Amino acid sequence: EKNGAYKFDSNLNFLANYKACNWNPKENITEYNNWLWRIYEDPAGRIWMSTGPTCIGIFDMETSEFHPIEVNVGSYTPGRLIIDNYNVAWLSAHDGLFKGTMTGDYDLKVSLYDNPSLPQVPIDWILYDSHNRFWVITRSSGVFCLHPQDRDSMKFTRYIHENYRHTFTIDYSARRMTEDPQGNIWFISHRELFRYDPGLDSIVPDDYFNSRYDGELYSITRDSNGVIWMGIKIGMVAYYCADTSAKTIRYIDYRSGMPFTFLTRGPFFHDSRGFIYQGGQMTTQRGFFRFHPDSILFKSSIPPLVFTGFNVTNTSFSPDSNIMYKKEVELNHDQNFFTISFQVLDYLGPEKTQYEYKLEGLDEDWVYSGKRKFANYTGISPGTY
Repeated sequence: EKNGAYKFDSNLNFLANYKACNWNPKENITEYNNWLWRIYEDPAGRIWMSTGPTCIGIFDMETSEFHPIEVNVGSYTPGRLIIDNYNVAWLSAHDGLFKGTMTGDYDLKVSLYDNPSLPQVPIDWILYDSHNRFWVITRSSGVFCLHPQDRDSMKFTRYIHENYRHTFTIDYSARRMTEDPQGNIWFISHRELFRYDPGLDSIVPDDYFNSRYDGELYSITRDSNGVIWMGIKIGMVAYYCADTSAKTIRYIDYRSGMPFTFLTRGPFFHDSRGFIYQGGQMTTQRGFFRFHPDSILFKSSIPPLVFTGFNVTNTSFSPDSNIMYKKEVELNHDQNFFTISFQVLDYLGPEKTQYEYKLEGLDEDWVYSGKRKFANYTGISPGTY
């Protein structure tokens, strides 16, 4: 933030600070400063950084110098830059998607991409995946993809992920995406998780996650084990989804060892060694942290769960012993409206606990209740449950 770029070694030891004022720009480049918005390493190993409203720069690792390049992307700063396997440079911006090519070691020419299959609207994120598909997230018009078989025509395919719980609006459009080790493309909207299904050629919601998480999502990445990591305001969510028969959602915050109480809205960074980086804030202190997913140990034991109450027809039912220790309760035929209350004895992070329940003999499957700690039943037929 106004201080340029900081360089660290692999152990996060500070090495150097590089500022835009040390650059030696051409005379016609005047819009550059120390604000750095994006950092990108291209396939050739060049480090790109966007700064100022009309300038991006290439950092020379050998000479430790910046080489500024003037780009005109309209009224806002350059966004995310990607150079694909066809040596085409793509640059996201508020005015649309820009396309260009390198004409020299430090010379990039870009222009607003004019294509009927892609609207000229603000571009929030771009991704070039392992299948040579180029993905574009727009702010209000859905998701677009340039498939390899459409390279000759350069026709983008549009995916409008009509939200299954909400009306499709700008607040629920996609905002970030990532690719997992299996080549799946995952998207987050402001509150939900989606995945591209190549068989259906459609972006589909992840019903398991979306039915169990209700909050804002900031960012998304994945680790080498296929775990999907999502940033939220007060921490992170780890979604273990590789095993479809045993999906798990786990929460990490400052009580779990995270050094900040809040995360920034910026994206994750995932390096070649498997470390994940993210920015955070605690009171007035701001910075970043990193972690390796394999080093995070979750408690394997589940805290004990107890019954805390039993109401029949809205009246507290008083059996001959504490309901916590009761093995069986017998009710009259007209006492078929009852509520069972329960709670996990977890004092470290009780607000993270979520519940599912099932009345055997009636419920065919587990009923997800989230943080609600009671189950209501009405009109239960005579029988044993």
